Amino acid sequence: MNLQNLSHYFIFLNHLQELDKSLDKKKMLLLNNLKNNRVRITNFMLVTSLYNDFDFKSHFRLNRNSVEVLMCKVRPFYISVDKIGRPKIDFEKATLMTIWYMSNTETFR
Repeated sequence: MNLQNLSHYFIFLNHLQELDKSLDKKKMLLLNNLKNNRVRITNFMLVTSLYNDFDFKSHFRLNRNSVEVLMCKVRPFYISVDKIGRPKIDFEKATLMTIWYMSNTETFR
């Protein structure tokens, strides 16, 4: 390999490194954008109250009566701590969110 070919080779390698850095930056921007654009339900309790029995069970894997019994048994152990930061979540919402998470996470199925 002569010096000119070697020079072109190093220029090409340098170009690949710059391209890789550029792609890494674009990947990071895309990941940050995806993290910041999560879909959030702002009226979770209203939405869940409108579910019919079939939809409720399909989302929570329990019927409403079972959830109500569970809430009655767990409520004495629920501790709500006042702290600085996000507003506290009421017991019913926290319980439904927990049940929904446990019933919709692949590792739990």
